[in-house]
Amino acid sequence: MPDSSFADSNVLLYGLDKTSYKQAIAFALWRKGVTISTQVVMEFTNVCLRKLKLNKADAFENASNIIEGATVMPITKELVVQSFKLSTKYGFSHWDSLIVASAIEAGCTTLYSEDMQHGLVVEGTLKIVNPFLIS
Repeated sequence: MPDSSFADSNVLLYGLDKTSYKQAIAFALWRKGVTISTQVVMEFTNVCLRKLKLNKADAFENASNIIEGATVMPITKELVVQSFKLSTKYGFSHWDSLIVASAIEAGCTTLYSEDMQHGLVVEGTLKIVNPFLIS
């Protein structure tokens, strides 16, 4: 059975930030076990390469470590169609709506994200939580 929490890439990236108190929180969530999607893996890798300016070997190693510690949901065409509905209903960006759709499909009850509305309950089953606000 998949983990009951889903992590957005913005949360997991703090695991690389040695200067922030958020690093410990990100590590704790990841160690507890989270579900992510292939989208989250690719967003994480993109930030490592473009914003953090890591070389490919280091970026791919960090992404591989994230994958090893998580349940990974593939993006399917059905999820894309569901994300369109969620984006329209809740006003999410198309990227965020795909993360929300993936979390719901995985059966998660909590979505950890720093970018979405903290406390919002989506479709009566998924609560968005900014883990850095509750610490």
